Amino acid sequence: MKDLRKIMNDLTEIEAKSLLYYFFLNIERLDNGEYSKEQFVHDTMKEYQELIEGYTKKMNDDFGDQLSHVHVMFGDSSAGGLKFALKQMGLRSLHHVMVLRDNYAVGPMQQLNTPDGRNCRREWFRDRMNLHDADDNFMYDEYFINKVVAEIVRIPEHIPITIWTGNNALEQIGVRYALNLFRNKSNPIYVINTAVDSHTLFDTPELTIDYRHTGEINPEKLGQIMKHNECKAAITRTQREAFEQEWLNLSGESSVLRIWEQQEVIHVNEDYYDQYIIETVSKLHSNFGNHEFIKSARVIGEVIGNLEQLLTDSFFEHRLRQLIYSGILEIKGVPKAMRYYCVRLKI
Repeated sequence: MKDLRKIMNDLTEIEAKSLLYYFFLNIERLDNGEYSKEQFVHDTMKEYQELIEGYTKKMNDDFGDQLSHVHVMFGDSSAGGLKFALKQMGLRSLHHVMVLRDNYAVGPMQQLNTPDGRNCRREWFRDRMNLHDADDNFMYDEYFINKVVAEIVRIPEHIPITIWTGNNALEQIGVRYALNLFRNKSNPIYVINTAVDSHTLFDTPELTIDYRHTGEINPEKLGQIMKHNECKAAITRTQREAFEQEWLNLSGESSVLRIWEQQEVIHVNEDYYDQYIIETVSKLHSNFGNHEFIKSARVIGEVIGNLEQLLTDSFFEHRLRQLIYSGILEIKGVPKAMRYYCVRLKI
């Protein structure tokens, strides 16, 4: 019990939430009849054993002799989905999943390879976003970046690495950043574009689904995408160098907002979506048939729900507050979090 308490205390908040998420996901599957009680108990025990074994491996600072593959995912939702898929395929103990949690579409990227650059990015977020204490570090805090660098160094040179991406600025910039981190590694590296493969594998004449992020794809489909890429060739040294150069170009720009359009990263002004936010508020006024105050969470949910690009609610809340400060929107309440205030167009 003492060891278990230490393990739980050493988990980050994000890791603990991820563990809790999969426990509740299995309960839901059990409740829906997709799971037997015996299988639930078996998988829960297996999760417990993997937690203990994972901690032991971390303490030994070694990936273990059984490691056969490393995956790089951007965000906990996509990483969690792949872990679940690997577990269903019986590969969880052989495949290690690295998670890069930063949102590369938003915020300054200049000199991100340096402590000063990461500090600048961290302060930019803290000055503008309503972030929880556990969320305001992401990947640019020195503690987290040092953990990632140490993890990369420990990957044996013969182990293949697969980087998963999609058609969005976050994951596309993420691929380039990850390849920059791996620039001194000679491992074979593969890149999977889940947006492209999902159309190839799952579209029908009656239904086409555009996934904005790998995290939107369920584990079963992620497993199929992984199998589909088993015979795919690793990217060449020339391709790797091209990605690395693109990262250097991106990290040299002074923009703080980037979108993915026509198969490339586009730098746009920070207020790029302000007019869209204003139009969304106006549409909600029309839908409600009045000019009353609207919950800010409702506005932001509407903005994100109808947007093809992948951006966070914290970014749009930041822009909503800027529209309040500039006098375009009126506020009722205190803007310390979305649930505490409402907005409307200024008459």
